[in-house]
Amino acid sequence: KVYDAYTGMPIKDALVSLSPSAHTSLTDYDGRFEFNDLKLQDNQQYLLQVQKESYETNNKPVTLILGRTIEVNIPLRKEN
Repeated sequence: KVYDAYTGMPIKDALVSLSPSAHTSLTDYDGRFEFNDLKLQDNQQYLLQVQKESYETNNKPVTLILGRTIEVNIPLRKEN
């Protein structure tokens, strides 16, 4: 889930990129996003990069395990 670090409100239409793959996703009304049918290596660390206009970019490392769903909470701070 992607949310505003100050208000706690979900952020819609934030761009979430999974690196080093080329997968991207946009957050929904509730700030949620998902990647389906990933063909990635098991138990390897990846980087989630979240971007939204007027917010600072946030990078978060995640470890993906085949066959498991993980939930990640990513706060975004407003730019100064």
